[in-house]
Amino acid sequence: MDTRKETMFNKVPEYANIVEVIEINSWVSEYTQNMTNNFGEELRKLRKLAGESQVSLSAKTLITPDTIGRLEGRITVQPQLETVIAICIGLRLNPAISKQLIKIAGYSLSASCESYGIYSLIIDRYYYKGIMWCNDFLIEAGYAPLTRRCEKDSSSECKVRSLFVTGLIVFLI
Repeated sequence: MDTRKETMFNKVPEYANIVEVIEINSWVSEYTQNMTNNFGEELRKLRKLAGESQVSLSAKTLITPDTIGRLEGRITVQPQLETVIAICIGLRLNPAISKQLIKIAGYSLSASCESYGIYSLIIDRYYYKGIMWCNDFLIEAGYAPLTRRCEKDSSSECKVRSLFVTGLIVFLI
């Protein structure tokens, strides 16, 4: 994977020197400036750049593949803020790219709402930890998780739900 592309989807290496950090920040800034105002289009583009299918992204976000498909579709659907943050975490997006995607979805993580502050912390500091870790972090802090695991047969929306079990992806039907 090209180094520039890696910085979109992974934490900047701690061993990066100042020149590399400046180059990464410059490239991320250029990328975010060129993002369109179409959430579905940007989601699809970022998902494909990350090499994820809708099903694999579902496993990393605990959002159904159908929902991801609807969000990427031509029909304009405004996602919930928690859904957008879960997608950013699932894709391990660089914080600046995450914030731009959140903005495109019609939200801002201003300090006007207490939960937005903790969401901003997750985007800035813990986005690479994964959805399960972030959900546990939120629950321990007294907040609702970004996404929930669906129980088997609990609804038609939950026919397929991915769970990580000891590093393996298991699909419940």
